[in-house]
Amino acid sequence: YSKYCSKKLVYPNPKNTDQFVNYLINVVTKNEYEVIFPVTDSTVIPIVQNKKLFSKHTTVPFADYSTLSKAVDKSQTLKVAIENNIPCPFTYFVEDLNELDEIKGQLKYPLVIKPRISFGSRGIIMCNSPEELKSRYLSVVNEFGPSIIQEYIPKGDELGVYALFNFDSEPRAVSVQRRIRSYPISGGPSTLRETIYSPELVEVAFKLLKALNWVGVAMVEFRVDSRDNV
Repeated sequence: YSKYCSKKLVYPNPKNTDQFVNYLINVVTKNEYEVIFPVTDSTVIPIVQNKKLFSKHTTVPFADYSTLSKAVDKSQTLKVAIENNIPCPFTYFVEDLNELDEIKGQLKYPLVIKPRISFGSRGIIMCNSPEELKSRYLSVVNEFGPSIIQEYIPKGDELGVYALFNFDSEPRAVSVQRRIRSYPISGGPSTLRETIYSPELVEVAFKLLKALNWVGVAMVEFRVDSRDNV
């Protein structure tokens, strides 16, 4: 609906991957487009999976799927962060209910369940007891698939490093922003932010993105622990 759009089209539901990809391949084959910018996981993933096909006709400004998958999957992202000494909540990489029973004696509440693959806070839920954890974990897994369990970080500032990386995984632009309001209030996409200066945060974010061999746009999000300001 932007006044700058010269044309619009309605594509097939990306859940039907073959139909979606075939439709868009036909569009970029018949028309001259300099670049294609998918902007949600549901469209980014199938386009990047078929990057070689699209790249014959236009530019796909993303890393290959092997790199993208490490950022789409929270479990893989966190493992890269842990390997590179980037601070993150303590995380349990649980695969099934049996493993949940094995670690129940180690758990301290509250805890957060997060689907490994989701966006916009979908499927993220908090638990305050072992009973809640078991029932809610099953519910989240049934709806969203494999999930991780994390310690809950009491909310201080929420900060984001927005960056652009070239095809050599080198930074070309950056902005750091503090979240002021979100929807819903409990956690979700931001509705008001302010730009701040934080070279220390940029350093941490760039360390993660380079470890991922990232290409294109990225946003690395941080929550400041209100207990110790880390």
